[in-house]
Amino acid sequence: MVAANIPRKKLENPDFNAFLNKYTNMKIPDESTLRKHYLHSTYLSVVQTFDEEQAVAITEVNAVISCSSVSADLTYVKSNFGNLPGAITALETSDLPLVKAVKIMWGIEENLNQSSGSVGTAIVDKFNRVLQRNPGWKVMERGDDRTQPPLDPPLA
Repeated sequence: MVAANIPRKKLENPDFNAFLNKYTNMKIPDESTLRKHYLHSTYLSVVQTFDEEQAVAITEVNAVISCSSVSADLTYVKSNFGNLPGAITALETSDLPLVKAVKIMWGIEENLNQSSGSVGTAIVDKFNRVLQRNPGWKVMERGDDRTQPPLDPPLA
């Protein structure tokens, strides 16, 4: 389906799927199977047709693709830090109440503390250093904690 430039969403249409099954005499795999088993090989076959003499980046991409550790690294990033894009998007919401922003930050901190390995430890350390250098963070964090006494009003 990728080679024919047919969007994956079209496969969800039962009439289109029946048409393909009838006239190709083949069972068309579902979207998940196509993505897991065919997309990567199709992508590689397209990339390998590029003329490496035309661009230095193509040579570099081919070297990166052939490196087996890249897949493991991407899996590590997704499993340990996959929540960050959603949390960042939530923090960028306009008119976000301070209480919710602090809770989102606590959620980020909690998820980062669960990350594994030396990279995870380094990122947690960096996250904590950034928050410690932010003078407003302790005020915001304390402002959300209902067990703390109220903050003193600013002097005029």
